[in-house]
Order: sequence, then C-alpha cells, then structure tokens
Amino acid sequence: MKVVLKNAKIQFLAICGFVLLNTTLPFLSNAHAELNPSDLIGIWTTSDNGIQHDYNKAKIEQNCNEFVIIIHADLRVESIAFAKDGKFDLWSVSDEKCSFRESTLSCNMTTRSRKRIVSISNSVSWKLEKVNQTTMDSWTLNGRQISDTMFRCSRKIIDTSPLMKNLSII
Repeated sequence: MKVVLKNAKIQFLAICGFVLLNTTLPFLSNAHAELNPSDLIGIWTTSDNGIQHDYNKAKIEQNCNEFVIIIHADLRVESIAFAKDGKFDLWSVSDEKCSFRESTLSCNMTTRSRKRIVSISNSVSWKLEKVNQTTMDSWTLNGRQISDTMFRCSRKIIDTSPLMKNLSII
C-alpha cells in the first residue's frame, strides 16, 4: 500500500510540474526579446499617443508620411516631421554616432526648422524595448517623459534621409 501511495504521490508531483511548466513557459516565451543595435537600423514612425500595439498597416503608413525616425547603420539618428505639403517641417540629426547601452539609445541632436536652428546639441535618450521585428516600445529618459510605440516603415533610408540625399532643408 505504501508503495502505491508513494507512486501516486510521485505521479501527482510530476503532473503538477508538467502543468506548471506548460502554464509558465508560454508566458516566458512572450517576454520581450533582447534588443541588438542591428535591430534599430531602418526607418521608424511612432504611435500617436503613448504605447499602442494595435496599429494596422494603413495607420502605420499614414504616420510614416507625417513623422519618421531614421536610425543609420553607424547609429546616427535623424527625425523628420513632415509638413502638409510633404516638405520637411522639423529635422533633427545627431551630431555624431549615438551610444547604445542596456537598451538605451543616447544622442546629441541638433534640430532645424525650415527657417532656423531650433536647438544645438540637445541631449536625448530613449529606453527601447523590442516587441517584435517591426515594433518597439520607447520611453524618453530626459526632458519631457514621453512613451510611444515605434513601428518600422516600409521605405528605405536612402530614399528618405536628407543626409543620404545631401539635401538641405533650410
């Protein structure tokens, strides 16, 4: 009788362990993926207001036509806000290569409008968290505390970047 109870107890513990693993492993597999510098390269847009993962392709493209963040292979960063006429309204560009440590991208950015320089060497940092290959969550760490979701745009850097096109927006 003791042997039967002992075997039943072992089977019960094994079943509990199996159930526990099957309920926690899916949770662990949904954890945010590790972010590498190469994951950042490309053209991104942001959500309209805070963290939002439910944007469809049409909404992402609409936002890509209004505001983009360009992250170059050397980790230089540009951000461009487009005016209604499709021309640049504001253009920010990092003064040099940005640093990337512990999922934080830090840059010194100079911002220009069509008419003048708005700020010079303004320090900006973003904490980034990868959701998937085309989506990241972002939090500013200095200045105004802003959180957004970043979505990858379909366009290419060479077709969008004033640095790559040697354009002047002033």
